[in-house]
Amino acid sequence: MSPSNFISSRLTSHQNSDMKSSFEPLTRETLYALVWQEPMQKVAARYGVASTYVARVCVELRVPRPPSGYWSKVEFGKASPAPPLPPARDGDVTEWHPGAVLTAPQRPVEKRTRGKRTTCGTPNSQDGE
Repeated sequence: MSPSNFISSRLTSHQNSDMKSSFEPLTRETLYALVWQEPMQKVAARYGVASTYVARVCVELRVPRPPSGYWSKVEFGKASPAPPLPPARDGDVTEWHPGAVLTAPQRPVEKRTRGKRTTCGTPNSQDGE
């Protein structure tokens, strides 16, 4: 199924409901459909939250979101198609409950090691050359 058909099918069940007051959990698939159907500010307004909060929800649920300038490109018919929703991995959060506290982002800890110090340009000469 193409991303645009998927988006349309997922939105059909939610178009007639008042999503802000229902507080039903949103699945990754529904959130994906919402953020690719209209700008993040409009999605956020439905739930009474900030667009930056919706963006954090997308990160937590591993939902790709439109890049900056996407909606301007849509207006002029120049937007690229939505990327597919990646499958959920074991342990992934798959639902968002409006009003729920998001977990802190889990970033892998990378151990930094010191490399040899290198100098730029020509080596310094101590013997007067």
